[in-house]
Amino acid sequence: MSPSTLNPSDHEDLAPLEAAVIELQLADDTPVFNLLRAQWEAAALVERERTGVGFYTTFAVPASIPAVPDGTPRYFSDVYAEIQGLDYGAGFTQWIENGRLHCLEGHSYEDRWPQPVTRFRVLKDRSDPEAPSRRKRC
Repeated sequence: MSPSTLNPSDHEDLAPLEAAVIELQLADDTPVFNLLRAQWEAAALVERERTGVGFYTTFAVPASIPAVPDGTPRYFSDVYAEIQGLDYGAGFTQWIENGRLHCLEGHSYEDRWPQPVTRFRVLKDRSDPEAPSRRKRC
């Protein structure tokens, strides 16, 4: 579940997408991901910024929630989404700062970000057999 504080009226159409992305990013059953899930449950929304081709959502995790150990990757970017209005889908990076969830970055691959985001499907890793084919431009 997403934090109850992640429902401000500004950009509220992003909240279901953000929650789906983060929950899939943090789905692994390891000590590090268990800590990150605890952080997510306690996180508070600090800011949302739309860029025109995506967004940044910044979180604050209470100091009472343990940080992940040194050596943990500083980011995860193994989740993507098919989103109505984006021909090539979207990618997501979850940034970790000082051992704590810090910022979720969402970006389109070519299109302007649709407003509002109403229909989406979140998938793990580009090697997913259900992933749509991607055309590469050279």
